[in-house]
Amino acid sequence: MSLILTKAGLNAYAQSEATGIKLQATHMAVGDGGGAPVSHTDTSEALVNETWRGELQSIDVAASGEVEFTGHIPITVGGWYIREVALYADDTLLALGGHPETWKPAPEAPDKVELVITAPVKFANADNINLTVDTTKVLASQEYVAGKIEQHNASEDAHAALFAGLDDHIARDDNPHGVVAGQVGFTPSAGLSSSDVQAAVCEVITRAATHNYLINGAFVINQRQFAGGALDAGEYGYDRWKAGDAGATCTVADGVLTLSAGSIVQVVESPALAGEKVTLSAKLSADATISGKINGTAGALPLTVDIPAEFTGDLDVELMAGDGSASEVKLEIGGTATAYRHRHLQEELALCQRYYWQSQFGDRHIWSISVAAGSYHSQVQVELPVSMRVRPTMMMEGPWTFYQPGTGAYVEGPTIAAAISHESVRVSVQNSNNDNTLNFVLGSNNNEVLADAEL
Repeated sequence: MSLILTKAGLNAYAQSEATGIKLQATHMAVGDGGGAPVSHTDTSEALVNETWRGELQSIDVAASGEVEFTGHIPITVGGWYIREVALYADDTLLALGGHPETWKPAPEAPDKVELVITAPVKFANADNINLTVDTTKVLASQEYVAGKIEQHNASEDAHAALFAGLDDHIARDDNPHGVVAGQVGFTPSAGLSSSDVQAAVCEVITRAATHNYLINGAFVINQRQFAGGALDAGEYGYDRWKAGDAGATCTVADGVLTLSAGSIVQVVESPALAGEKVTLSAKLSADATISGKINGTAGALPLTVDIPAEFTGDLDVELMAGDGSASEVKLEIGGTATAYRHRHLQEELALCQRYYWQSQFGDRHIWSISVAAGSYHSQVQVELPVSMRVRPTMMMEGPWTFYQPGTGAYVEGPTIAAAISHESVRVSVQNSNNDNTLNFVLGSNNNEVLADAEL
């Protein structure tokens, strides 16, 4: 049911038509009708019993041509019925009328709610009606807010500017928050300049470094016990690093690599970097000329390369020989080299052992007391410390012996190693006396079992 324009409302509307100045609606009021339904006329000057007045929320033109005024009655008022509604332009009563009886619970009631009241009014020309809103007082309903949030979150670029700004911020290396040394637990020594302190602070902040796609970038794992020197093409020295096509001459001391000839390569297993920008970096000595190569693209370190969108498979990362030394080698997503984060030694070893495992017994060691009946072989099954990339290729080094309790003799025998799966291997030593007496398989000095699953 539409509200009735009062005489004051008709005069105000007529003036807006004549002057072209839009009628400014500002407030809505509700009342309880004095306890009963009411019928208002154009001569009414107020509601029978007003219980609430507040800022209008919105106006809309309905399909019928009526102008719909909307107000929100907050949850903080109530305890009365709504039986009448009025519209005001500041203190001027524009329109009023009856409203279907509606209970507005008190604020302390268990069923307390906010109410949205819509009041339609017929105007000859809806374009002459305007809404004046005090944004410091107007209230939004929970339903309205939830709808706006849902609409916002459904947009694909809702936070595009925010994320773009965040990416730029993360890439900065100039301590944008002005963090001081004391906040990160850094105590400067005497003689350090302010720039030294600033550099130290930035270093601490960037310690939450990005993911390194290289394994053993600090050259701390050396299962093969490579002592340094020349490597043939494709031959592995330090874990996960092999010589390039022209071989390599390299040594590592305290995690610092000297690469005087050739190159060393790490094959990164299926890194899923298609379409990404990646950076290869290292901590270089002042005189270093060691350079890098990513997927065939070479250059000075740090080296940034765009990986083609169609790229699949494994990625070759290469360090090329030069003067000086390098350490803390890192491959990461992005166009900026960030600080190197050392993994825990056990974590680094486990990553290396996915590709290569080598038993290292040293002095004589008992490995097995089992006998394969009727085969004259002593056997042992060994569970690998980590699941390897694929079922490994097995190799044996050094003489193997078994002990015969009956004779007290140590006898060498042919030894066979076989991979049962990518998680376990079996070692078998043949009893050259061809008997089934209980044998102890032993490893003497330099006995080793090698499991190779390198790329």
